[in-house]
Amino acid sequence: MSGIDEALTRVNPGDVILIGIPSDENSSFMRGAALAPARIREALHSGSTDLDVLDPAYAPGVSHHEPGGLSTRDLIRHIHTLRVPIVGADIVEFNPTRDPVGITAMAAAKLLKEIAACMLSSASQMVPDLSGARRQ
Repeated sequence: MSGIDEALTRVNPGDVILIGIPSDENSSFMRGAALAPARIREALHSGSTDLDVLDPAYAPGVSHHEPGGLSTRDLIRHIHTLRVPIVGADIVEFNPTRDPVGITAMAAAKLLKEIAACMLSSASQMVPDLSGARRQ
């Protein structure tokens, strides 16, 4: 068994939450973390942000437009609801050939800044307080 196969056998499908992607054969979409189970704000440690979850008005530079998507502000608000250590993240689905004035690039940069700030904040909370460790 390869390393990837072994890692995949450790993923519990019940621990995976998909937001802003087709959730059934009718292509109905779950819009935002507010519609996901409350545990998303308690259990997420690494995440992938697909820019096509955003409405084309906020992110035209994606390959597959999905009208009725989130605004950039809505997505940032959801990111800020996460209350767990964030140890990894990525931003995907950017297509610069469909982003002639750079709106999507600006949205991606803003999301990167917000996610990095959350990662730094959660990292500072994970550092143990050793200030009194050697006191007698």
